[in-house]
Amino acid sequence: MYSISENTWRECASAPGSARGGTSLTALGSFLLRFGGFNGEELGGSVDIFHPDTDSWTSRPFTAGPENRSVAIFLPHPAFPTTKAILAFGERSPSSDGHNAAGIFWGDIWIYDYQHDQWEQAQVENAHVLVDSGIGWGAGASEADGDRPQMVIWGGLNERNERIGRGWRIKFSSS
Repeated sequence: MYSISENTWRECASAPGSARGGTSLTALGSFLLRFGGFNGEELGGSVDIFHPDTDSWTSRPFTAGPENRSVAIFLPHPAFPTTKAILAFGERSPSSDGHNAAGIFWGDIWIYDYQHDQWEQAQVENAHVLVDSGIGWGAGASEADGDRPQMVIWGGLNERNERIGRGWRIKFSSS
């Protein structure tokens, strides 16, 4: 953890579970949430929460929610930036060529309600125009300005290992 005021670094408590790459992280209020990753297989089934004030982690296992994945987009919900997070897309099955080729990706979007510890699959109008079969390795940002909160997604790879050079705006209601 980096302290701007002291210009110093310190090591934090290790995250639970196995070491992994391609994990998805987002800041939600004063917490850091972690989902999924890859350690030889796609991971999921829990949300791990880092508490910086106590330098500790807790895990919230679940049975109803997104399937295991890595390299997904994980962002604070633009209408509820301290209580809900959005998980979008990600890899569900790796390529036999590792990082040299894309695997099989998810084309879904999920909303995690931190306060109630539950997932809900988002219904996005015209979602088929976003991706034809899913994407991974993309980036995104939440935007609360304007008439409706939205998530902006850009880049990534599709299952044909082609770079996606366009972006999308996904608008959410504030309910």
